[in-house]
Amino acid sequence: MLPTTSVRGLTIRFDELPGGRRALALHDPATRTLYLPPRTGAGTLAHEIAHDLDWQLARKRYDSHRGYATDMAVSLGRGDRLAYALSSLAASITQPDSVGRAHDTRPAEVFARGTDWFVAALLAREGRAGGYLTSFQDPALTGYGTTRGPDIGGGAVGSLLEILQRITPVEPAAAEWALEVHGPQRRLSPIELAKALTEAGSDLPAMERFAVIREHRDRALSLLDNASCRMSSAEGLRRLSAAQRSLIEAAAEAAARGAAFEAAREVGRGAGISASRTDAWMTHRLYGAPEPADSALAELAPALEEIVYHVNTLRAPEEVELVDVFGFAPRPTVCGGNPFAIRRFGAAARPPATSAPRP
Repeated sequence: MLPTTSVRGLTIRFDELPGGRRALALHDPATRTLYLPPRTGAGTLAHEIAHDLDWQLARKRYDSHRGYATDMAVSLGRGDRLAYALSSLAASITQPDSVGRAHDTRPAEVFARGTDWFVAALLAREGRAGGYLTSFQDPALTGYGTTRGPDIGGGAVGSLLEILQRITPVEPAAAEWALEVHGPQRRLSPIELAKALTEAGSDLPAMERFAVIREHRDRALSLLDNASCRMSSAEGLRRLSAAQRSLIEAAAEAAARGAAFEAAREVGRGAGISASRTDAWMTHRLYGAPEPADSALAELAPALEEIVYHVNTLRAPEEVELVDVFGFAPRPTVCGGNPFAIRRFGAAARPPATSAPRP
């Protein structure tokens, strides 16, 4: 998958980890030794080889034999292109539940996880599964193994390729394929599109989610306006556009209803009312179930009705045509694409961890 890779001089031990460490496998930069325990080493090879490539770059770039170039780039230099690419990669491939876990956000780990995913993607292009090489098998099986795919924005691909080009250049055809299929300008699958909408703002308080859901929905709907430049028959284009619009609106409504139940539970907790009682009230208002006879809920009705109002405003998206009276030139359009392709940048943490963690 990475044909210019060389691990000449790397020592590989099929043995338990030294010092009683708890991990699936371990690359020790101090001795340049890869430990692959027979019971847990399956699926970690691409991840650990990425650590060794990182070690090789540290030797060439920083004349260091005891660490990783990715860690050093972030800790030593501002304005370093390698550090810049790593910050972008971390923002795209690190999951929200990794916040606070130093090992998962360390630059060396972010690079190794990204390389693990990239090798799995190239294998999948050939119709092969990773098996013992990589633990990443299917983007729908979230949390499996030691790595995950990049976020929906696709910004990780360009950043990862930029880093790999400094260590073990990727074949141009493979790089072009990766950018086209997994990069920021790819066309999202229905599963990706629905997931982006249903999970919009999931890390925020419930009442703050509505604005984020609306923003994501409007961004997704904006792509439908550019569908006329796609190569398709008029009838096929109409059916495709209608199906996409239905999916976007249904996913946004589902996300809004989920946020509404969460918000109602928060209001209920403040008044000492159980979640089951507020759920019954919201089920009545949103789905037409029988109205619960509960005097305590009646006192909360104004606050709960406000939550229902937010859901109802998302059910009927406003279509406002903006007219630019000074627009002498046509506005440029994009055929299809990814409405969530916004590159985000963040700082990767720098703690001293080196092994592949247990999932």
